[in-house]
Amino acid sequence: MIEEKVVKKRDWIKNAAIVFLLIMLLLTFFSNTIMNYSLPEIGAQYPRRMQISDQIRGSGTVEASESYEVMIEESRVIASIPVKVGETVEKGQNLILLEDIDSAELATAKNKLDELRLEYQKALLSVGVDYSLEELEIRNKEEDVLNAKSDLSNIAVRQAAYEKARNNTADKRIAVRQEQRLVDAASEQLGYLSDGDYILLSAEHKKLMEDAREKFDKAEAAKKKAEDDVAEYEKLVGSGSTASLSSLRRAIEEAQNRLNAAYSVTNDLEANLEAIAAAETALKFARQEYSEAMSKAAAGTSHERQLESALSRKKTASDNADKATKELAEAEAKVRADLAKSRADANYKLDSAKDALETAEEEEAEAKAKAALTVEEANDNIRELERELEQKKATLDIKQQKDAEDSGIAALDLRATQNEIRKQEELVSRLTDKSIGTAVTAGAGGTISRIDCVAGTTTKPDTPLITIEVTEMGYTLSFSVTNEQAAKVSTGDRAEIQYFWYGNAEARLVTIKPDAADPSKRKTLVFSVTGDVQPGQELQIQMGGKGQEYETVVPNNALREDNNGKFVLKVSSKESPLGIRYIAERVDVTVSATDGTNTAVTGALMQNDFIITTATKPINPGDQVRIAGS
Repeated sequence: MIEEKVVKKRDWIKNAAIVFLLIMLLLTFFSNTIMNYSLPEIGAQYPRRMQISDQIRGSGTVEASESYEVMIEESRVIASIPVKVGETVEKGQNLILLEDIDSAELATAKNKLDELRLEYQKALLSVGVDYSLEELEIRNKEEDVLNAKSDLSNIAVRQAAYEKARNNTADKRIAVRQEQRLVDAASEQLGYLSDGDYILLSAEHKKLMEDAREKFDKAEAAKKKAEDDVAEYEKLVGSGSTASLSSLRRAIEEAQNRLNAAYSVTNDLEANLEAIAAAETALKFARQEYSEAMSKAAAGTSHERQLESALSRKKTASDNADKATKELAEAEAKVRADLAKSRADANYKLDSAKDALETAEEEEAEAKAKAALTVEEANDNIRELERELEQKKATLDIKQQKDAEDSGIAALDLRATQNEIRKQEELVSRLTDKSIGTAVTAGAGGTISRIDCVAGTTTKPDTPLITIEVTEMGYTLSFSVTNEQAAKVSTGDRAEIQYFWYGNAEARLVTIKPDAADPSKRKTLVFSVTGDVQPGQELQIQMGGKGQEYETVVPNNALREDNNGKFVLKVSSKESPLGIRYIAERVDVTVSATDGTNTAVTGALMQNDFIITTATKPINPGDQVRIAGS
């Protein structure tokens, strides 16, 4: 029993040893795979020889060089805002329309002035003196001054309207002259056509008439030559036969003329049938006799045969001449119809232009009447009214002072109230002078970027209501770059605007300043932009030198940096009992040039060094790594 237990124990120890040895063998065999699985996986590539374009690229938003804030010094109720954000406005254009009531400041000042005057009147009643007539005259004169000043702002509008009406009239007058020239030109062309001066016609009409005329002249010349040939051969044939043939041809012509005359009678065709039949019979016999005579002549001399040939050519030439005459007449009729239509169209437009000119002249006369008073004359009138007002106030002041001295009652109180009234009148006058009327206009042309008010609300003095980007002063664009990039450019350098298909635009570097977000490491490049651009537009900018070839170029994501400078990690291999191990090894480098993708470097880096570009985990020099796919 004891021996059996000893044997079982030995078997268990032997089995445990075998299992242990198997586990150790498996761990040894798969240790390389297990360790590799835990290592960071990297991507790597060899340095390349390639060209680097050391250019600076960036993007920014187009902004106006200057902005203008529209403000007023009054508390006024806004009636409407006839503009919107993004709209381009001109200097003097209405931006805000105000209700036609006094500002809160002016209304308060007027109310206080009325209270002081009432207080003064009560004080005067206690001394038995009445100045209501003088004060009425002063108030009326003050109203005259206020009305004159209020109307002053409208004078410029009326002058502008008159100038616009004058320009419109001038434009309409030019339009009338232009249409009149077209009418005259069409009439002249018709005259040239009638006179046969085809060279003065338009190119199309000139060619049409010259071609038809040339064909007509050639046909007439051929007809004339054929007639001359017939006359010549008739002389050669001899008087006897010539006379016989000539008389027979005349007989044919006379018969033909009688037949044509018979056909021309259309009012009584039936009654004319006998005349037509007789004429046809006569023509038939005349042709038969002529044919027999010609047959006899054909059997005679060669001159007679030549005469017959010439007569045939004469007939052909005559037919061609008739056809050319008809075509010439048709060409002239077409050209005449074209010119007549052109003249009719021009006359219609001329009448419309004259009507428009008449309307414009009436509007100009009306605008001129409204603008008869100039700004200088209006200012002179205001100054004269103000002098009259001051004179009336001074007269009343002297009278009141004398009455107060005469009465000897409450003189000091009356004088104090007078002084308060005078100060309040001056305040009302100042506020009235500052009043801008019912429209807030643009002080400069540009594009509206902000509207900080709405209709129905009351404005606050010296608070921006509308912001205008002053496009007349040009545009700017800016973006941030590194200090190294900024060192490669200078103010005044031109820049290229990329992917711009909206017209023509140019950019020039005007300012290099520290970047407010990172002033120690970055700079802001400010460009002046000109051309077909708008505020708020996003532009891509590129500037810098041409490309250069470098021996050692690595991807930008392979470049690393710490307190000791820039470096890359290359893959080095090392033999071990368990196989080849890959180690990340630091190589210090200096950057020669860079672009958006690659960087040229110098240092202890070889073309066959395998440079780490990506890793699944953060790695440091000396760390063991595994290569993707291994």
